[in-house]
Amino acid sequence: MQILKWFVGSCFMVVCVVFAISNRGEIVLQFWPFQQSLSTQVGIIILLPTFAAFLLGCVWMSVGKAVLWRRARNAEKRVERLQAALEEMEAPLIKDSTEIVHAAPEDGTAPKSNLATLPPR
Repeated sequence: MQILKWFVGSCFMVVCVVFAISNRGEIVLQFWPFQQSLSTQVGIIILLPTFAAFLLGCVWMSVGKAVLWRRARNAEKRVERLQAALEEMEAPLIKDSTEIVHAAPEDGTAPKSNLATLPPR
C-alpha cells in the first residue's frame, strides 16, 4: 500500500512539473482595489492554489486521524481497566476452585456433595 502511495504521488508530481513547464506564458494579476500588479507564469498561478488545497486536505485528514487515534487510545485504556477488574473478580473464584480440588479425599473416593443438605424446590 505504501508503494502505491509513493507511485501515485510521484506520478502527480511529474504531471505538475510538466504542466508548469508547458504553460510558461506570462499573465498579469491585478487586484481591483489595489494598484499593485503581479506578473507571473500561468502554470504557477494554477499550481499554487492546487498545492494550497492539497495542504488543506492533508491538515483536514490529520485532524480526523487524531480524533480516531484518541478514541482508539481511550478504548485500549478501557479494555485494560476491564481486564484488570475481571482478573480481580476471578482471583477468589480460582482460589476457591483450587481449594475444592485439594480438599478431595486421598483414598480415591469422590468428595462428598453438599447437595443433600439443600432444601427441595
